[in-house]
Amino acid sequence: MPSMNNEGDLMRQGMKTPPAAAFAGIAFSLCLMGCMLIRTSIPPDLFAAATEVINHTNRISLALNLLPFAGFSFL
Repeated sequence: MPSMNNEGDLMRQGMKTPPAAAFAGIAFSLCLMGCMLIRTSIPPDLFAAATEVINHTNRISLALNLLPFAGFSFL
């Protein structure tokens, strides 16, 4: 029968965070920062010309395409 000290050591060894969790956190933060491109691409004025939004369609499309990857890496 193992002693209490050995059981505690075994529990601590099992509780170490895998490196994959760190990678997922970094991937999430990078994808989320990429998704923030939407905020810089849409003009703050609600009555601005539509051409301002049309000029940034590539950035908006990239940000919306990164959004699912941010969600997956968060999970």
